Amino acid sequence: MARIVRCEECRGTGAIAFEKGPAVERCTACRGIGVRFPDPATAAQDLRDALSTTSVDPELLELGADGAIRALAGALALLEERLGRVEVELRRRG
Repeated sequence: MARIVRCEECRGTGAIAFEKGPAVERCTACRGIGVRFPDPATAAQDLRDALSTTSVDPELLELGADGAIRALAGALALLEERLGRVEVELRRRG
């Protein structure tokens, strides 16, 4: 079962609007992607499960195609961060 959920802070938009100050800022809760991954280590698998299951969460369907693209970009960014940490550790040990 997929564990990816629509961000409750920005309601899936990836941004938060303000009455004063900047008109819009990237949502810090979901890092601007509109969805949240409970565990960054399994984000790519969670996204795959969410997109390939036969019973997709209606809230995720409301995000549309751009929501899926943002979620994919977010999962890839998390993977890139993890790989970066592995590379640093390998250089440190090497």
